[in-house]
Amino acid sequence: MIQLTFRNSNYIHPDSREKVEVIRLEALIGIKKKESNDYLFLNGIIDTGAYISLIPKRISEEIERTMLGKEKMKGINSKEVCAIPVEFGKVKYVLLDQKGNVTKEAEMQCYFADTDEVPVILGFAGLLSEMTLTMNYKANRAYLD
Repeated sequence: MIQLTFRNSNYIHPDSREKVEVIRLEALIGIKKKESNDYLFLNGIIDTGAYISLIPKRISEEIERTMLGKEKMKGINSKEVCAIPVEFGKVKYVLLDQKGNVTKEAEMQCYFADTDEVPVILGFAGLLSEMTLTMNYKANRAYLD
């Protein structure tokens, strides 16, 4: 069982000045580094709406990856002008938590963004599709099993 973390911040809507609580669920992931047995550890946002994970450019330059092709990624807005150029490939990873729990090394498909203006997004392909996500925000408990 890998414990996850809720991160909270506030957003003020510019027109109404209404405060919105922004809640993100994060996991600590280690992605295998280039030419090494070590991992690059970082926080990623768990996104149950993402069919695939997304890695920013600065991180993809440091990790071992298998490249499978290029395309443009579209999100909630499918207009071509909103598409982000990405490479498609695979990485090896582990998930871990602050209590010392670590998963076995696994492989996931992901997109490698051509920009650093995106966060690390952890989606379904090869990651969430392989685990059970349990979360209870009110009790401040979330984990992957």
